[in-house]
Amino acid sequence: MLLVHIPADRSRPYLVSLPRDLEVPIPGHGTDKLNVAFPFGVGSSRPEMTTGYELTRRTVAELTGVRVDGGVVLTYRAVSALTDAVGGVPLCLTDLVRSVHTSRVFPAGCQRLDGAASVDLLRQRYGLPEGSQDRDRNARLFAAGLARQATDQGVLTDPVRLARLLTTVGPDLVVSPDRAALLDVLRLVPTLRTVEPVGIGLPVAWPTGKDRYLRTDPKLAPEFLTALQEDRLGDWTARHPKLVDDGR
Repeated sequence: MLLVHIPADRSRPYLVSLPRDLEVPIPGHGTDKLNVAFPFGVGSSRPEMTTGYELTRRTVAELTGVRVDGGVVLTYRAVSALTDAVGGVPLCLTDLVRSVHTSRVFPAGCQRLDGAASVDLLRQRYGLPEGSQDRDRNARLFAAGLARQATDQGVLTDPVRLARLLTTVGPDLVVSPDRAALLDVLRLVPTLRTVEPVGIGLPVAWPTGKDRYLRTDPKLAPEFLTALQEDRLGDWTARHPKLVDDGR
């Protein structure tokens, strides 16, 4: 789960990952892991992905204290289609990753992934040193690479090519509350000084004993969330460089 923040000075976007196992209050459903907000919202009698997004949006807004203007739900099939449509996604891994689902090996270093390889990598957390935290980091690197590739090809600044790309993905791309919100965000791209994102995870404390939840870091998280709310992530990341992704 990635929260995209575009600062008022239009310097560069920030990609903030929110861990799936984080303990959070979910409106109308008590306290649980962040990732169950989506299935709670989707429902079972008449499953609807847009309502899953909406409950997730409300949960994230309450967690972070910021307004979430719009969002996109990507299925793995949509990720694969987007990746292939832009000619593959470049990213650099700090450590070798072995897929537990296929025989694929992702070496440490820089590489370009096609759609199938991208989905395979994004699914991996078992066997990684920090488990789902490493998977979140890889997701941020992938998202940054996708944005970089789309920008290099002029897709994000060409309405015709963008419309063609969205058509290619089709029903596997769910935009909420509507596509207009996404287009409003994309119109900001040409105003950015650079599209190269800064990737960072919400600071969390590791669980102890048999605790199945992650919790926000009592020291770092409040400071981070205040910086996010006050549009000062540039200052915060400058003071905590070791917590920022080195994606290139």
